[in-house]
Amino acid sequence: MRTALLSACALLAAAPAPAETFRDLTLEEALARLQSRGLSILYSSDLVQPSMRVRDEPHATEPRAILEEIVAPYGLKVAAGPNGSLLLVRGAQPSAAPASPVTATSAAPERAS
Repeated sequence: MRTALLSACALLAAAPAPAETFRDLTLEEALARLQSRGLSILYSSDLVQPSMRVRDEPHATEPRAILEEIVAPYGLKVAAGPNGSLLLVRGAQPSAAPASPVTATSAAPERAS
């Protein structure tokens, strides 16, 4: 009995820690978690709104890659900042397709004489 109990304790101790989840956190909460993992993230409250939530659990395991995944749905990108920091910036807006040139030809109505 004692051996079984010790074996069970050893298995629990060797089990990996439960994965940290990000889904449904506010974006600010998720950023705070990543900062606690060592990332230095700089952003404006104009970009990161309280209503923004992490929509899907990130697939990445590295903190920077997680950051890139969780901000992408909001059109945000990660850029290198000063002293190893990371900046959250607006992503490039999709450019509008170039308009095809319009050639206007107006035909004057013919007058009957």
